[in-house]
Amino acid sequence: MESAELFRRIGDREKGILSADDQLELQNWCAASEENKLEYEQLLAIYRASEDLEAPDTDASWKKLEFALKSKSAKKPISSWVWAAAAVFAISFGAMWLVPLPQSDTMAFASGAHEVKTFSLPDGTEVELNRNSTLKYKMDDHKRLVEFNGEAVFRVAKDAEHPFHINGSTTQIEVLGTRFRFTDRKESGKALVEVEEGKVRFTAANQTEKILLAGNTGLFTGDKIVVHPSQVNLEPGSFERGLLEFEDTRMAEVAIRLEAKYGVTIQFSQANMALCRFSGTFANQSLEQVLQILETTLGFESSQNGDTITFSGKTCTDE
Repeated sequence: MESAELFRRIGDREKGILSADDQLELQNWCAASEENKLEYEQLLAIYRASEDLEAPDTDASWKKLEFALKSKSAKKPISSWVWAAAAVFAISFGAMWLVPLPQSDTMAFASGAHEVKTFSLPDGTEVELNRNSTLKYKMDDHKRLVEFNGEAVFRVAKDAEHPFHINGSTTQIEVLGTRFRFTDRKESGKALVEVEEGKVRFTAANQTEKILLAGNTGLFTGDKIVVHPSQVNLEPGSFERGLLEFEDTRMAEVAIRLEAKYGVTIQFSQANMALCRFSGTFANQSLEQVLQILETTLGFESSQNGDTITFSGKTCTDE
């Protein structure tokens, strides 16, 4: 499949307008070889990195992308011409920093609904990117900057001269070197930081700020940050295995983790329900199975409207 045509189909698929026949052909093409799959993933990351940009001239951008792709030799490694094309694509939107250029420390990553990605950033930081997540990384003379949406475990390489900053949808993090899990989805409006090692400065959009130490969990509920001690064990590969482990965890935090994994929004009919505590482990259960377990364990009832799930029933008090 021609690269420009593949890019067009990725765009149509992301917008939900790809025909059934083209969808099947795309799936078969991706399954035909590892090279095809890699090309698809790289172009998908480029497309998703451009989604936040305003009012793109789509037709002009396709033409510039096609020209960039066709002008590169097919004998060169995929990454060289893919990122060259990405540069042209980004320039047409006036946002070159979104994608990696030659001799640049800027990179973009994205994971789909059924994939987890593990990779290292140029500074040596290791990242486990959970499903439905995006990450953009850039390093300059003063700091390392990540634009982030979704859920990930970060093992940040120590570099005192370049603090590591993460801008989420509703919160920000600053660290020098540490290991933590960060959950911040734009659709949720809430965020969760669980620190296993080191120290994290956790700042909300309303400028509320807390310092989290190892063994601390910080929960941003939309108006304030709540910090409490917890058992934080960020076992490598937990995203890949689909593990969600909770030990006497408030339902407010359980909800954020479920939102990140299943791509839903969870709300409570009464605010005190978020204070109820749950202990248990989920391992690749369906969302329906998880909801049944929570209902049985906590005495909740749940209803679903589109991607929004509402819990109702008993309330709890904070002990």
